[in-house]
Order: sequence, then C-alpha cells, then structure tokens
Amino acid sequence: REFGHEGFPAISMSGHAAREFCIWLSKATDRTFRLPTVGEWRAAALRAGTGADQWTAAEGRVGTRRVGQGPKSLDGLFDLLGNVAEWAVDENGDVVACGPAWKDPGGGPRGADLRRPFDPAWQTSDPQFPKSQWWLSDCDFVGFRLVLEP
Repeated sequence: REFGHEGFPAISMSGHAAREFCIWLSKATDRTFRLPTVGEWRAAALRAGTGADQWTAAEGRVGTRRVGQGPKSLDGLFDLLGNVAEWAVDENGDVVACGPAWKDPGGGPRGADLRRPFDPAWQTSDPQFPKSQWWLSDCDFVGFRLVLEP
C-alpha cells in the first residue's frame, strides 16, 4: 500500500502497535521515545496556525500525501492539521486519535480539539479471530508521531 514508504505517513497500525514501536525504538537507540499526550499534541496543533494548508476532505483532498509538503509550524512540525490523525495518550492512559485526517470534512484550529477513541469499525474487514491488536484493516487515516525525551 506504500504507507510509511517513500515519504508517506505510516498508517493503519493500532495504538497498541504505536506504543510497542516506541518501546522497540527506545531499546534500539538507547533513547526514550513515546507517544505525545493529548495535551502536548493539542498545544502543538494550536501553535501550527490556522490550518490554511490542511489536507482534508473539506479542501477536496483524497488519500494521504507525502509528509512535509506544506508549511511547517513554529515548532518545525508538519501536517498537524490534516493528512492523518495521530495517536496520543489521554489523561486516563488510553490511546486516542487526535486531529483531522484527509477524509474528514473539516479541520483548522477546531481540528486540534478532535479526539477519537478506537472504534471497532476500524477493523471490520480483518478476517482474524480475535481481531489483530497490531493492524487496523479499515483505518487508513490514523498514524502517529513520536516524542523524543531529552
């Protein structure tokens, strides 16, 4: 599907898989990586500006685009308001998807408030029983971004 290759965002992995990737990468690099908290993600998204270069359905977008094609935020981050929603950890320790994605009808600064918990519909076509804890067969709009601890 080319997701996660050639500059496209890695998508369709579960929140569990994103957390496990952080653990693996931390061990492999001797550095500490984690998913952002919802508060960290939202603060970065609000600093990203108006979302004038969003990649959402409201702008007639279809599918993901290569990461970093639009302007970067003041923090040096790309694609916070569109392209893919991103896994973050809420105040209860649960993983939720934050922000607008390419298939969403809107975005902008309000997109910074958009949070979605896991929905079983995101793996309806997964033929496994039980459903995979790693792969979301019908979720081509959620990816993840990592935080590197100092």
